[in-house]
Amino acid sequence: MINDKIVRCIRYQTNILPMDEDEEANFALLAVCLDSGIGLDVVHGIAKLKKEFGAKTMRVVFRDSCFDDTVVKTNTYCILKDNGADWIECI
Repeated sequence: MINDKIVRCIRYQTNILPMDEDEEANFALLAVCLDSGIGLDVVHGIAKLKKEFGAKTMRVVFRDSCFDDTVVKTNTYCILKDNGADWIECI
């Protein structure tokens, strides 16, 4: 699961201008995982974070060499996109 891998998350507000009392705050989530040996169980755990944090948008960053193989890397992109990730990057 996600608990045995290091995933750091930052939840931040995207509304910059002052809001009316009835306006809902928009939050975004940045998830960063630089650990090694990432499998699909970790990816599914990251995909659930958008809903858990109540974020409107989610960005995810991985280390390019952290995946078990290229199939996991390709499936990661598809799983996160299907679960609402707006931006996925491998560095």
